[in-house]
Amino acid sequence: MSNYCIIFTLISGKMLGKSEQEYSINKRLCKLNKERMELLVDYHSLNNHKDLGKRFPMSILIVEDQIINQRVIVSQLNKIGYSVQIVNNGLEAVHAFEQKFYDMVFMDIEMPVMNGVEATKKILHPINGKQPFVVAYTTRCSEEDLSKYNSIGIKRLLTKPASINSVVDVILDAVKQILVEA
Repeated sequence: MSNYCIIFTLISGKMLGKSEQEYSINKRLCKLNKERMELLVDYHSLNNHKDLGKRFPMSILIVEDQIINQRVIVSQLNKIGYSVQIVNNGLEAVHAFEQKFYDMVFMDIEMPVMNGVEATKKILHPINGKQPFVVAYTTRCSEEDLSKYNSIGIKRLLTKPASINSVVDVILDAVKQILVEA
């Protein structure tokens, strides 16, 4: 399954950007918006992640207790055009969601005060029909853990330290979810 996608808007049958023939198109999602058709195309063929945040703006919350891990993920997200908010534990994440909805959450699993599993259970209640795209951001994960994370609504897993391409992959998965919910 390819997660390397961007969205082009079709207006009057013309694609903005590269020609349709240069990309493999995921036609399944072409009918999401009747007024503006949005197509998912191979993102890595463009070799440009710097403006991803401008093309697909999202509010992102980082839930991580270790400063070095915060710096790594924030640096990666900044490189692709995203600004983020950081909290240090699950309880702070729950409080952050009481103040504002976030489209995406990078959730550490093992934290003091409230762990990532408990925090995820509390924040995954639909707000106006929307749910955040939660990514488990952890140092290790067994098959049993992955099954448990999926059962509570965590959509993806990133193992620390994650590569920039892995971060781009999960961002694009979140974009897909947002399109489907729109």
